Amino acid sequence: MMRQFNAPVVFNQAVSQGWKLLAFLWPQDLAPPIPGQFFTFNPQGLQAGNAGLLRRPLAFAFYGRGLAFALYQIRGKATQALAAFAEGSSIDVIGPLGNSFPRPSAGEQALLAGGGIGIGPLLYLHSTFRDFKASEGATLAASPKASRLFLGFRSASQIPSFILAAERWEAQNRSVEGTGWYSEPYRQPVLAGLSDLQHSLDQALIATDDGSRGFKGTVVEALLQHPSRNVAGEAGVGIGAEAGAGAGPGVRGEAGAGAETAAARKRLYACGPAPMLSALDDLALHRGIPAHLSAEQWMACGVGACQGCVLPARAGGYLRACADGPIFPQGAILWKS
Repeated sequence: MMRQFNAPVVFNQAVSQGWKLLAFLWPQDLAPPIPGQFFTFNPQGLQAGNAGLLRRPLAFAFYGRGLAFALYQIRGKATQALAAFAEGSSIDVIGPLGNSFPRPSAGEQALLAGGGIGIGPLLYLHSTFRDFKASEGATLAASPKASRLFLGFRSASQIPSFILAAERWEAQNRSVEGTGWYSEPYRQPVLAGLSDLQHSLDQALIATDDGSRGFKGTVVEALLQHPSRNVAGEAGVGIGAEAGAGAGPGVRGEAGAGAETAAARKRLYACGPAPMLSALDDLALHRGIPAHLSAEQWMACGVGACQGCVLPARAGGYLRACADGPIFPQGAILWKS
């Protein structure tokens, strides 16, 4: 059940060029957020003329040891206001909101794709596929060997470094020696959360648009072309391999019975911009792969009342990203619209 509450900000530091990571204290008597869910915050300091009356949504990038984390890009007035929140101040939160990523079925290979501001939810989802304690909010279960994480960035300068952020934070707090805000009880939970995020990031296949790090191209192209091995033992990550050489998103290949068996053992999870989700939606529909696509959508209320975040549904009408989503199965949304 969601709740509105004021939460102490315990970490709000830069992790890459134009990106910051926020961590705040989660109420002990409130169910912890799970991967795919989000919260809204009040961008304090903005006047009504600067859209200061509207709350802003952020997805959870991790939860552990009583702290909730969110990765965000500084893009406009609201995120500029959020970036100015001092550690030790309080943030007005409503959450957790929205649905969550379902667990994979037994024996399925989980393929995770995140792009842009959609990488946070996939880092959190990936972390739950590892050996985390259930008491920390990790409710999903899968073998680490059965999941692959693909993350896309415009350039290497946008790739987070949670370890460097931790080192800077530690140095900053040592330098003030008690003159700034620093609470020892939060030190280990913050550092442990940053370590967990870095561990997931280190296991990801990175794609950059300009080729400055990892695979040169989009995360969809990386997902199709990565030369890995899937859980059934076939060459290729499994999505591109089943359809035959050269088959791209939205193209049905000549797959044999063995390939169809491999496809049935995969489940796709994604969050990112609409063109990316559209390509992955086409891919999942044509390959018969179950997919769960999380929308990046402008929101006002975040609870389904204002209808400001609607998306065109394939079955007709509209679906609300906040209340019906933000995660939708393959074929549910007309992403190109």
